[in-house]
Amino acid sequence: MIRMFFILIFCFQFLPAVFSEEQIPIGEFTNFIFSSPAEQMENQWRVEGKKAVVNKEGIVEIEEIKALVESKSELYEIVARRGQIDKDSQIIHVEGEVVITTKSGIKVKTDCLDYLAEDREFKTDSHLELEKEDFFLSGDGFFGSLDNGKIDIKKNIRIIINEKQLKEFSL
Repeated sequence: MIRMFFILIFCFQFLPAVFSEEQIPIGEFTNFIFSSPAEQMENQWRVEGKKAVVNKEGIVEIEEIKALVESKSELYEIVARRGQIDKDSQIIHVEGEVVITTKSGIKVKTDCLDYLAEDREFKTDSHLELEKEDFFLSGDGFFGSLDNGKIDIKKNIRIIINEKQLKEFSL
């Protein structure tokens, strides 16, 4: 029994711990990977981190978090200093120098962000900056839906568009 315990400790120290939502154990892990349930075909996400602590309430605290969220047409990579996942509600919260990059070239920076996996929505009340090629947008508060592509910025909106894109832009 003691030998098996040391083998498990050794494996967790050098190999990434990979768990699906149904399998997540309680404890502390290094090089942690946590993914959405396989049956969620339309709502795939994956979270990695250097260190994760899982408590008995199903909250996973993660250091140096990297999350991948996939929609039908886009892949979102989210990196932050720390984050947490609520296993039951499937809310992924990240904070500390949050940067989101997309396959299509959008980059968003903010202090904190929530991804509500069940609803497929991103939201924050913090200030954010969004850049794409020659387009810049900043504001306070953000809501984005993966299902309908709707994006709302709540207040203090600032947009900078280069002349070429301004000609293509209409209200």
